[in-house]
Amino acid sequence: GLRQLGPFVQQVPLRCRECRGKGVAFSKLDECKTCEGKRVVPLEKTLKVTIEPGMSNGEYIDLKGEGNFNPDSGETGDVIVILKQKKHPDYMRAGEDLLRPLSITLAQALCGFTVPITHLDGRVLVLRSDPGKVVRPGQMRSVPGEGMPNRKNAVLKGQLLVKFHVAFPESLPEDSVGALRKALETLPAPPSGGPPVAVDATPEQLSEGIECFLHDCASDEQKFLRAAMGMGHLGGPDGDDDEDGEG
Repeated sequence: GLRQLGPFVQQVPLRCRECRGKGVAFSKLDECKTCEGKRVVPLEKTLKVTIEPGMSNGEYIDLKGEGNFNPDSGETGDVIVILKQKKHPDYMRAGEDLLRPLSITLAQALCGFTVPITHLDGRVLVLRSDPGKVVRPGQMRSVPGEGMPNRKNAVLKGQLLVKFHVAFPESLPEDSVGALRKALETLPAPPSGGPPVAVDATPEQLSEGIECFLHDCASDEQKFLRAAMGMGHLGGPDGDDDEDGEG
């Protein structure tokens, strides 16, 4: 096409109005009734996607040549499948490791247990804690080789981490309190270096002190710490107070 620029005439390429730059033009009477002149038609196809062991959330699988066909270039695109990992009611994943929360009774925590759990692949694993090996609330133990497969070598697997929640009883029968206390008092002393363990009051302290009864409350320790941190009141036994000096 020609374009006038003052005393000069410039020749520039223009898009053909007939073929719209495709290089081929058809009369409306000659157009295919199925594709309506687009030279492609929709096609449904079932694709098989292989999920390899160890693949994780966000990884993608490229199915070459399974995308749309471009009639102008003669090339076919790809289909990109992006993996989205579903949540599991019992297991959480972190790379090659698995985390499994598990609630046990106080008796199991103190005296040992053999607890069966069902793994992701349907196998039943029996978790064993020997008698005398105490499990603390919030403690984690691991089962090597029972995590997720390694992405490059499926023979190698991560570990299964078990986080224990110890379910304490709401109350105890009065006739069993004495026997339970007597049995627990024979336990060895806690290791040194930790916080001091509370001891029962002496008769003098009971007679002279002010007796206070503990009540259930809905307060949360983390909520309290966040509030204290926001107010600048986090000093104390568990807080960090980096400021030196008096006041």
